[in-house]
Amino acid sequence: MNHSYVQTFRNSPLVLSVLAGIVLLILDQTSKWLADQNGFDTTINRGISFGIGTALPEIFTLFLVMAVTIGILVYFRDVWQKNLIISGIFWGAVASNILDRIIFGGVRDWLPMPLVGVRNNLADIVIVTTLAIIVFRER
Repeated sequence: MNHSYVQTFRNSPLVLSVLAGIVLLILDQTSKWLADQNGFDTTINRGISFGIGTALPEIFTLFLVMAVTIGILVYFRDVWQKNLIISGIFWGAVASNILDRIIFGGVRDWLPMPLVGVRNNLADIVIVTTLAIIVFRER
């Protein structure tokens, strides 16, 4: 195999972005599984964020989440392309929560959030953090 082709593939920001997303998805899903296996208080959040929208039908919530996700993708399109690693991490977190919604009918939350009285998960924290980084970088 051509050595320069292998080097280009390994150093490609897009490849690193996809790998970062896959790693985040695996970490989040593993943390949720371990929380379940080790008796952590895990809840299924059928709402969107902080339990908002729990009275909505699950399929409506899933489509609403996907619509908001597509809106974020389109609105920050140029920003995602300039920040491929952060983009990969963000989309890995989004994919993990969407996977939860498809499999469990909601997102598995297990990390207690001090002072606000709710539970979250690694993907939620990553989504908020990466969006904050993107917004502040683009100011």
